[in-house]
Amino acid sequence: MDRYVVRDLRQVATLEVARDDPYFFDHPLDHMPGMALVCGLLDIVRRAGLGSPEEPGGWMSLSLEFPAFCELTAPVELEAVPLPGATALRVTQMGKVVCEGSVAFRESAVRGQGREHVATAPADPGLVHRRRAENVLIGTPVIAEVSSVDVLRPPPGHRLATGEGAPLRVETVIDATRQFGTLLCHEEFKRSADTTLVLLGLDVEVACGLTGEVRLSRRQTAAPRSRHKDGIDVFADGEAAGRIVFDYFSAKPGVYRRMRGEVPVQ
Repeated sequence: MDRYVVRDLRQVATLEVARDDPYFFDHPLDHMPGMALVCGLLDIVRRAGLGSPEEPGGWMSLSLEFPAFCELTAPVELEAVPLPGATALRVTQMGKVVCEGSVAFRESAVRGQGREHVATAPADPGLVHRRRAENVLIGTPVIAEVSSVDVLRPPPGHRLATGEGAPLRVETVIDATRQFGTLLCHEEFKRSADTTLVLLGLDVEVACGLTGEVRLSRRQTAAPRSRHKDGIDVFADGEAAGRIVFDYFSAKPGVYRRMRGEVPVQ
């Protein structure tokens, strides 16, 4: 973030992401990735002292909608407004809202810091739409009636890395869940490799400050329509630690080009 300021009670910042950022731009994109907006908003919440997503014994409720693509050609403004019991979040670009929602924190009995985490082999990068191995945040999945996967710790030097024994950043859990849903889209629902998953919304209910073994689980369902909500459960050391729901639109290449306003060549 850059130009972090306070206007009245609003916490405002400009999001600056280099086009060669090895995490956010793991592969070429024609828009600002949703995870860049999520990370930017949570960073402004941290810097403003409005909540700590990594505080052990806490619980975070985050709800976001993405009504429009965030483009690469104009400044991106982040805003957090304290409200009674929550913080309103908004991302605008040239006066247009591209993301908005809220975040709230409360106490939780879930700790998730008892077992030593044993790393498993990472999933196939192609199945989670990653090119760099260090950006694969889930292990090799177990695909069954109830599919599951381990959340992997980002390596040292990674944008989401934390020190040894330190709690996982909540963004790691969110992105790992997104990757798991992407993998299941291909492995379980047999969507083609060139399918683009357009993020429309995100609802997170998850324990904060997780340091132990974190695992994701999803019960098999009927193949979804093009637009669908995919709910994935989070477990910490075998204990229920939340649920994350992504609202997606699965777009084939031609559909995606039309969504981006590209006119087919006649």
